[in-house]
Order: sequence, then structure tokens, then C-alpha cells
Amino acid sequence: MADCGSNLIHRKKLFPDGVGLIAQRAEDEQKVEFLASRDNWFRPVQMANAPDGTLYIADMYREVIEHPWSLPASIKQYLDLNSGNDRGRIYRVLPEGFRQPKLPRLSHATTAELVALLEHPNGWHRDTAARLLCERQDESAVPLLLKLRKNSRSPLARMHALCALDGLRALRPAELLEALGDENGAVRERAVRLAGETAPRAGPWSGRVWKNLAALSDDPDVRVRYQLAFTLGEWKDAEKINALAGIIRRGADDRWIRAAVLSSLAEGAGRMFDALTGDSRCVDSQGGREFLRQLVGAIGTQNDPGAVRTVLKYLQKNDGTSAAFWMTRALGDGLRNAGTSLARADSEGKLKPIFARAKARAGDAGASEQTRVEAVQLLALSSFDETGRVLSSLLGSGPPESLGLAAVAALARFSDPGVCQALLEPWPQLSARLRSEVVTVMLTRPERIQALFQSVERRTVLASDFTAQQLQVLRAHRDPKVRGQTIQLFGPPPAAKRDDVVKAFLPALELRGNPSKGKAIYLERCAACHRIGSQGQAVGPDLMTVKTAGKETLLINILDPNREVAPRYFNYSIETNTGESYSGMIANESPSSITLRGPNGTETVVLRSQIARLRASGQSVMPEGLEVGLTPQGMADLIEFLGVAD
Repeated sequence: MADCGSNLIHRKKLFPDGVGLIAQRAEDEQKVEFLASRDNWFRPVQMANAPDGTLYIADMYREVIEHPWSLPASIKQYLDLNSGNDRGRIYRVLPEGFRQPKLPRLSHATTAELVALLEHPNGWHRDTAARLLCERQDESAVPLLLKLRKNSRSPLARMHALCALDGLRALRPAELLEALGDENGAVRERAVRLAGETAPRAGPWSGRVWKNLAALSDDPDVRVRYQLAFTLGEWKDAEKINALAGIIRRGADDRWIRAAVLSSLAEGAGRMFDALTGDSRCVDSQGGREFLRQLVGAIGTQNDPGAVRTVLKYLQKNDGTSAAFWMTRALGDGLRNAGTSLARADSEGKLKPIFARAKARAGDAGASEQTRVEAVQLLALSSFDETGRVLSSLLGSGPPESLGLAAVAALARFSDPGVCQALLEPWPQLSARLRSEVVTVMLTRPERIQALFQSVERRTVLASDFTAQQLQVLRAHRDPKVRGQTIQLFGPPPAAKRDDVVKAFLPALELRGNPSKGKAIYLERCAACHRIGSQGQAVGPDLMTVKTAGKETLLINILDPNREVAPRYFNYSIETNTGESYSGMIANESPSSITLRGPNGTETVVLRSQIARLRASGQSVMPEGLEVGLTPQGMADLIEFLGVAD
């Protein structure tokens, strides 16, 4: 859009230490929007850069854009949902002093003219000329493109020429090598990308192409290194590991760089591990640790015997280091994803000292909290008989909550019947967050549900300790016995229709809310799944993104979460071959696993090979009934807080 000729357009800027792009306001737009209107029917939906350098804006122009399903009848009756269906606007934004140029007819342009247009300052001209050159496949363009790529002072023109040569199947290794050394990062980035496609055809040139590519692992432009990480995955040269290691050493703090390098390690992960663990700066840095954790997990998942032995050998030699806990856990989790286990890989017991030290550190109040959490996470790979007592002792009121959460997650992975007692015995001392996590874990297995119900009957655990979502899971359980017991203990689901509930709370919109009281309600009922500013968990939509929708919309979203649900927020349930049950929204999918995210941001990874049934509920992960116990004044307080919180 910068090609429109106006300096008012928002521009994009490269992070100096990352791959991502961010929007940045122009200097004269710091306190004003480029595009704004007092007309509340104004609905800009599209922008386009025109051939003459102007900017076109399409305005849908409607009174109502919400889907009718998202509006309660009590509000919808006052609206004309078709209002504006015969209207619409197209705005044309001109720079100051604009004079209309003659409009181009590029379909009549000669091949030479199209090549020359690759230097045009307007993006529409460049893109259209490049497209027509590719469509025409006119070989007479080749010498002109070669000259342009070599002599043009415009980086964009040189990049377009490079791509046009590739589109004409005329990109030779010699030009590719020169482009890899171009002074402009965008040209080098494109050349790196094309190298992955062209090099197999380079024949005797392939060695020189590889040498120049490898040299770019220390390129000053992060986007060049980012693209190089992907391109190296296409190469079989044994030296590619050194180049990938160089990229990580310089950019390990960037999560996109880490992901790109990992994607190119289908082969050579063990050698990559050797290269990086020999570098203390990488092992000791936060980004380096995170990459090594991901790398070791990938080695376990690939289950390549040689690479696994490499990691085991390193751990045996470094069993007393701070990396031993998290690295052993990463290997164990990866092997579990591969359908095997750490115990099977370590049949000689080389890692026993690490587990013994983890058991001691978990209960050591003098150790750092991070070290203790890492130790607890590792103990999840042992057995309940060996570590159940230690883990259960961390659920009291003394240890930090982070340790308790880690202990709950570790105990959840054991199938021993003693897990139920270990989780429920310290119940009176648990914080609200820990109680919620314990209930979630207890709902995963039939025998645990029965133990939980017995605690409810004894009133050790109260009905108020269950969230609305957890009760929703129980009422929809696959076992009719569990559904029946749920109704006996907690009663049937609310019988009121959602429209009636919305109508009952409409007076809240006329009341003056107290944001401080609303914050308490938010923390109690919403923070487990919604983040606003730095508070809460990002399971559902960030509330900062919906606070501007208006009080009516907020009220409807709270009271009737299933009225209109984005597919990404559907609740799914998974049943495993071993009888476990999990529910939540799908946070991530891979060919081998599905990750569910539940309240408090807790994530559960389930291997596809272990899934007996995956079912979408068709309903939001946010349950109905969050208003139970609230008055209209309480709802007004909550809405007021959501409207003013930063």
C-alpha cells in the first residue's frame, strides 16, 4: 500500500531481532487514524492499490453486520437486518497534488516494455508485468531480464527479474550465485528460496551454490537466515548441519528461526545435538535451551537409535548439570510420542542417577523453584510407587503453587489406583487453581470419577468446587451411569432458555457498574479461559479484542456462548484406547498427535494412535450457566470492568 503515493498509509517494519513483521504508524498518524468515520454504518472491507497510484477502499455500508443468530430476539426486533443491502461505496484516496496519469494497457505492451516495468515504483505495474511475462513465456525476454538483474539499481526490480527468469525456466546457476551475494537482503532471501528449487538442476555448479548458501548462515538479515533454514532441508550435503547450527547460534531466541531449523532436521538431528551441546553459550542461553528441548523431543519422536544413543551418552556424562532434568524429560516425551518409552531406550539404567537427583530436588525447599518444577516434571516419567509420596507432599499449602500444578500433572500420567488418594487427600489445603486442576485430572478416568463422586457425597469436595465447564463434561459423559450420578449430585442442567436468560439480564445494561467488583467476578468466573491485558489465561478469545463490541454484545457472549461460535473455539472430547477422557479446544494438530487446551491453559497431548474416538460437541468450549448466582448488578459490574480494563 505504500505505493499509493501517500505517506499516510500504515507501513510494516522488520523486527531487528526477529522474523515477524509488525505494523507501525506513520509519523503524522500518531494521534489519528488514517481511516475513520462518524457514520456507524461505515464498514470498510477491502483496500487495493490502483495502477495510477491511488488507493481504493470498498465500504460494505450496512447498518448491521452481525449474524442474525448472534442477536437475541429482544434486540433483533428493533433492527432491520436488510438495511443497507442496496448500498455500498468505493472511496478513492489521492495523494496531495495528484494529477491523473494516462492509464496503462499492459495487455498491449511489448515484452521489452514489460521487462522495463519491473522497475516501476508502483507495485501494481511490477506485479502485472511479472505475471504477463510468465504467461507469455517469450524467450526474447531472457537477455533483457539478465541485463536488468545485473544492472538495475532497484532491489525490487532485481528480485522480480530473478523470479521472472525462474518462471521462464531460464534461471542459470551463474545468475543465482550472483543474486546470493546481492547487497539487498530481500534479493538474497529470494535467491536462497530459488536455490532450493534450482540447485538439483545445477549439475557441476551445485558445489558452488552450496558453498555460497552455507556462507549465508551468518547473514546480517534475519529473513535471509530464516529462508535459508528452510532451503537447507532440501540439501543432502553432510555440511548442512554446520550451517543450520550457525543459524541457531545467532537466532535461537527467535521462535520462528527455531521452527524453521527443526523443519530441516528430518535427517541429522543427532549430529545437530552434538554440534550444539558442545557450545556452552547455546546450552546456557534461554533460546538455546528451548531449541535443544525441542530438538531432543524430535529425536525421541523420530526414534532413531543412533541419535537416541547420542542423547543418552550426553546425559550420562552430564547427569549433574541443570540441563539433565529438562533434557531427559524431553527425550522421554518424544519416545512416548513414538510409541515406546524412556525405560526401554535406557534398558541399562544409565539415567537412574538423574531420576534419583530429581526425586531429591523435588522435595528440597532450598532448591530454586524452577529446578524443583523441572524435577517434578521429570518424575512423571518414573512410576507412582517410586515417586507418588514425594509428588503428593507437594500439594499442601506450603510449596509454591507452580510446584503443586506440576505435581498434579505428573500424578495424572500414572494409572495406579493410589493416584486418587494422592490427589484428594490434601484437598482442604489446596488453592482454588489446584482444586480445578485436580478435578480436571479426576475426570479423565472412570475410576477417578467414582472416587471424586464419593468425596462429593462425603462433602469433602463441594459442588461449588466444580466449574461450569467441568459439570458440562460430566452431564455429557459417554457413560450413562456417570450422567445419572451427575444429575443426582449436582442436579440437571439449567432449564432456562438462553433467550430468556438474556432477557432477564437486560436490565444490567441500564445499571451503573463497579469495575473493582467486576474484576473480582472476572477472576472468579472468566480468568481461567480468558485473558485481558496481563491477567487470565488465553484459552478463549482475548477479551481486549471484544471489549469494543458494545455492552449488548458482551452480555450476549457471556450468557449465550453457543449462539455464534468460531470453529476454533469448539469443544472436543477425546476417548483413548485405555479408557481415559479429555476435553477442550484443539490447540494444535500434527500427523501423530492432537493437543487439547482446557481451562487455565492446561494442554494435553494425545497420540492419534491412542485415540479411540474424537468427537466435536458442536458447542463452545465456554459453557452455559456462568451467570448462575449473579444478579443483574453483578453482571453490570463485570461488563463495566471488561469495558475499562487494560
